[in-house]
Formats: sequence, structure tokens, C-alpha cells
Amino acid sequence: MIVAVDLHPEKLEMARKLGATHLVQNHHDPDRAVEEIMDITWGRGTDYSIEVVGTEQAMETLSIAFRAIRKAGTMCFVGVGAKHLTDLPIDPYTLTIWRKKVIGVLFGDSQFQTDIPRYIQLMMDGQIDLDAVISKEFRLDGINEVVDNVFAGNRVARQIIRYD
Repeated sequence: MIVAVDLHPEKLEMARKLGATHLVQNHHDPDRAVEEIMDITWGRGTDYSIEVVGTEQAMETLSIAFRAIRKAGTMCFVGVGAKHLTDLPIDPYTLTIWRKKVIGVLFGDSQFQTDIPRYIQLMMDGQIDLDAVISKEFRLDGINEVVDNVFAGNRVARQIIRYD
């Protein structure tokens, strides 16, 4: 079971195409999002949650990710939040009593010398479809639109700039 949570229906649909079995649209209502996740998991919660947003909304998404994990579950914090955010919305009581774990993850904790060649081989063998995660391609002269899309936060999932 893979539950994807996002504000944008387009990104949820992409998540479904990439393997998500359940979709939860966050309407800036963390309580509702967590309730839906708990309904999907029969009240148990998720084994893992992965927070990848890392923008100004990180406090909201971190709250959802932490509250959604089960007893002894793990929240992976991948999205690097804004530098001025120095606190996490994590209840120490729940962290301890429920034995939840929170870990930071940088670059997927990859071992680049072995993982990247393996990923390339999986892509060449057709086992990984990287094209599916690309929302839009640009030429270098479209760089301003690329940057605008990043700051808009909802226009595209991944962008590629072609230098040809």
C-alpha cells in the first residue's frame, strides 16, 4: 500500500501512474489528511512516511507525515525546509510513547559510485521509466519559466532543460 498526499490533483495523478495505490488530496487541513490516511490504513498508520516538499509548507506536511506513521514507524525528512524554520511540529510525548522515528535523508542516502550505475542499467533495461516523472522540457532560453515554475510550486513535478 502506497499513499500519496499532495495539494495538486495533477501531481496525485502522476503518483498513481508511478505506483501509488491510494491518493489523499491535502486541502491545507492536516487533521483531515491524517484522518483519511488512518481510514486507508484501518487506523494503524503507515510504516513509513516521506516528507519531500521542503518549502514554506513544510510545517504542515511534516505534521501530516509524523502523525500518519504507526507505532514504531519512521518519518523520513527529505525536503530541505526553509532555513529560517528551526523547529519541527513533532509532539515529544507521542514520539516517545509511540516509539516513532524521525530521520533526515540527503540524496536518498545513495551510494553514488554503486547506485547511479545501477539506476542507469535499470533505466536501460526498461525497469525504471524516468520519462514518466518529467512534466515538461525546456530549451535554455526558457530558463525563466523553469524558475517561475519552481517558485509557483504547483505547475510541474520535474523539469528538464535541454542544451541542444
